[in-house]
Amino acid sequence: MSHIQKRADHRYRAAARPDGRDRSRTFTRKADAERHLAAVEEAKSSGTYVGDANPITVGDYSRQWAGTRPHRPTTATRVASMISKHIDGTKIGSMRLAAVRPSQVQAWVSDRAQVSHRARCGFW
Repeated sequence: MSHIQKRADHRYRAAARPDGRDRSRTFTRKADAERHLAAVEEAKSSGTYVGDANPITVGDYSRQWAGTRPHRPTTATRVASMISKHIDGTKIGSMRLAAVRPSQVQAWVSDRAQVSHRARCGFW
């Protein structure tokens, strides 16, 4: 069950229990709090919510995600190869999905850009 509570500082606390534990965020506008709760409920109902207690890794999640896509066989092979090369072979691939921070994703993107640049320039 989720709810919105107006606080004394004129902010809105959106609270939900998507994974059995209390989760809350504070917003300056009630509409933003309502939108957040709707997104959490949608993620729960579609099975895409990833809470802190979920042990799934980035690599496992990427393979799960790819398996649900309606790819042709050649595309599925290419996607599996990209996951193997660019996710499984990196530090971020073994991290819990819920524990990944934006700064870690940015570092991963920068690393992949360097790998791609070295490959194009023949530095292997």
